[in-house]
Amino acid sequence: MKNTSRYKTRLSQVVIAGVISGFGVYANANDFTIVSSGTQGQFTLSNGSGYSTSAQVDATGTVGTINNIPLTDNFGIPNFAFTLGNSVGATNKTHTFKVGVSISEVGTNRRLEAYIATLNLTVNGTTVTGDIPVQNLTVLARAGSLNATTTLNNTNANGPYAISGGGISFSGSNLVNGLLPDSLFTNILGEFNTGGNTYDYSIVIEETTGAPKARFGIDTGAFTSFTAATPPNTVFDLNGNQLEANFGAGSYRVNGRFTTAAAGSGAGGGDAPPGQVATETVESTGTTAAAANNAIVNGTAEEAQSALNTAASSLETLATAVTNGGTLSTEQQAAVQANVQTVFSNVVTLINKVSNNPTQLAAAVATLNKTLDAMQKAKVPATAAIVNSVVTAGQASARGEAIRQAGLGANATPEEIAAVLVASPTALEATLRQSIRIPSNDVLTDAQITAKTNTTISNNFGGNTDANPIVEANIAAFDASKASVEVNTEHLRDALSFFSFGDDRTGGAFALDSNTGVVRKDDSLSKILTFEFPGEAYAAYYIDVRAVPTEVPTGTRILRDGTAVIVNRGYAMRFAPVPIDVLGFSFAVVQAGYTNMTIGVDDAAYRIDFGGGQRFAGVFAYDNLKGKTLDFNCGGTTIVEPTIAPTAAEYSFGIHCANGVQQRMVPYMDNTSFFASLEAAQIPYQVDRSTGIITSEGNGRFKPSFFVSPLTAAETAFHTANKDANGIAFQAIDVNGDGRIDFKVIGDNGTQVLYGVE
Repeated sequence: MKNTSRYKTRLSQVVIAGVISGFGVYANANDFTIVSSGTQGQFTLSNGSGYSTSAQVDATGTVGTINNIPLTDNFGIPNFAFTLGNSVGATNKTHTFKVGVSISEVGTNRRLEAYIATLNLTVNGTTVTGDIPVQNLTVLARAGSLNATTTLNNTNANGPYAISGGGISFSGSNLVNGLLPDSLFTNILGEFNTGGNTYDYSIVIEETTGAPKARFGIDTGAFTSFTAATPPNTVFDLNGNQLEANFGAGSYRVNGRFTTAAAGSGAGGGDAPPGQVATETVESTGTTAAAANNAIVNGTAEEAQSALNTAASSLETLATAVTNGGTLSTEQQAAVQANVQTVFSNVVTLINKVSNNPTQLAAAVATLNKTLDAMQKAKVPATAAIVNSVVTAGQASARGEAIRQAGLGANATPEEIAAVLVASPTALEATLRQSIRIPSNDVLTDAQITAKTNTTISNNFGGNTDANPIVEANIAAFDASKASVEVNTEHLRDALSFFSFGDDRTGGAFALDSNTGVVRKDDSLSKILTFEFPGEAYAAYYIDVRAVPTEVPTGTRILRDGTAVIVNRGYAMRFAPVPIDVLGFSFAVVQAGYTNMTIGVDDAAYRIDFGGGQRFAGVFAYDNLKGKTLDFNCGGTTIVEPTIAPTAAEYSFGIHCANGVQQRMVPYMDNTSFFASLEAAQIPYQVDRSTGIITSEGNGRFKPSFFVSPLTAAETAFHTANKDANGIAFQAIDVNGDGRIDFKVIGDNGTQVLYGVE
């Protein structure tokens, strides 16, 4: 497995669109001048961990060199802001810009380029508002002989680019998080050194609103415009100068150089001890949390959402610092918990404001989930107070969506709403989606994960260190589950009251729909469970737990992606099947020669990178294990390859245990944007995890291939011409010559076939 935390550190340092921290702009008619912290003609660079410095911008748009940037935890969480101030004679209009960024290492061919087509700023007197339409951010990269191109979906809530009021920000952390799932980008980012490097950067911006185009420059008593780049032919050169073609006359460029300190020479910033997250980083989560709470209580829905975005970004900066090796003291951890509680203390007020607006409600829920995810990634467990607040907020947000889905008006009774949700799986799933994930109060630190890995390797694999990467990935992925089985809060104890782990192994009674059974928990990997009912038994992984209102009907249902949800006592618990011996399966993969396997936290899909752009994606079937020995160590695992046609319903890999347990692995979609594309196009679908077949009412039944291949030249051309907003292109073609229409699902990083089946 690749050391992804090193890549995150590096790219957060390299993606210096944040070389522009506070790239402010004042408008006079159509003239914009660079400002930093209120000072004209100045440019500020900071690393998000206490380090900050400024350099002068000259009349040509060149920034003075900034040297020896310390390589601290989360350096380079970049942001640049266009802030239109109180300009005399400012023209009221909406400015639409396109922006490109390039970063290249001096002395090597390593380069990163990014481009977004639409950023809007509306000037109305002294008030400036902004928005970023949902769109794709184009990213290109090169290191040595490796080249990669991709697009990332950019939303104002979690994209690399965001707008709050009149301020535009660029988040290297969000960019890194979006790129890391791509194995080729992971390898490229890994080529960047860890310190003592020199980088040149450029930011190119051009207004697309029409003549007269905005000018950019500095004000030294009078406005001086930078020299327009027409086009900026020395800035972009990847993929045949692909991004250069986006800019023409009227584009402006800011450029400069910075150097990084040698590895180990930087300090964390502030007064934090070495290795500890900077004090300023933690304090920022408090400042932004207080601002979010104030906006929720006293501001408009738009102002509250903007402040929530900022608070979430601040926590993501903290999470990046921890992911990159920083630690939190006991006092810092308590401060973060208090700050998250502040964010949620009055959030129901915001939910009530936006409950009738599905777009605003979805944005609020997404940002609140992002806030909690960041807290968990920072290895901060939830307190009982946080869980209580999340439960209350989640019930309110789900109730608002349930009422909207029912379409019966605000006076509808819970019974009437419940009847609609029972009759409409789509309405029920939409309601569940608008609740908020309850965070875990039991989070493993990296040191604990490593210790658990070493113990597991020693106990199960005789000390064979080849298995370390996948075992550690298993433990980390399952620990990242939003649902903690070892609960100690009142709400989760009530939700999971059928779990009673006396010896941390055997469960008590499970009562649901008149069924009774036993639930057991894996000792070596928490979050792995077996459900044993009369006549049935399954191995499962908990994905998340959400609080739901009384309008949501009790029961067990299969969702569209094939995961299952149990609704009981006001909580919805989602899970998916997994191997009964997770570690045995992982070791079998290692023995087959593959050490780059990941487990999807949100879909329980196993994805294996074979190298060279070849990948594998599969999920475990709902195999009934009743009557089998349900030990979590089954004495050795063998992988049996299928020998029948890939279009057959029975086509699957066999996962066979030495003790007689047999499970199946069926194909699954590798690109997680596939389902988003179906939803955006309002195409119905249902995944059957017992066969892998995807049924789309009115369109047919399709079974994906297990395997993803790199794009051919023809597929690249088709993708470029036909991809949707999620970066997916569907090419109808009879791939296997059986007379049925198949589809090639073409993404930025590979092609997967969907076979048409009976």
